Amino acid sequence: MGDDTDRMGALARNVERATSRAQLEAAKEALGEAVLAHADGSGYVLVGPSAHTWRRDPDTGQPTTPVSEAEHRAVRELLGRDTLDTHEPEWVTSPGGRPEVRSTVVLTTDHTDTAGDAGQMTDDQYEAWYQDRFETHEYDYGAARLDREAPDDGR
Repeated sequence: MGDDTDRMGALARNVERATSRAQLEAAKEALGEAVLAHADGSGYVLVGPSAHTWRRDPDTGQPTTPVSEAEHRAVRELLGRDTLDTHEPEWVTSPGGRPEVRSTVVLTTDHTDTAGDAGQMTDDQYEAWYQDRFETHEYDYGAARLDREAPDDGR
């Protein structure tokens, strides 16, 4: 893991030290590719209410070390472009015994279906989602009011 950390550190420094737009774009692209490779390997986890990016131990899933600010920004940018995604946040007990919220970062391809564009539902998936949400009345607050008779207040 030390070699990966050193490589990421060097790439992050290249982003911070870029003196032209071309250098900055090239450095950000190289860092982004390295972040994707790391996310596909041992991975990242967002920790705490600020959701700062930490490296993740692939065996235990525990956060190991916080990443540099440039690497954190690269992860956030890839999340914004839907190249990376996160699992639902969950409360866990840290090794120190404190509760903390964590969300594992994954490649978007881990969450795609065979329907085409990442994140789009197939017709069958949409139908199942629609039935689950609306036909089970999860969101149908008005139906309960319409089924009741209005109170007779003597008018």
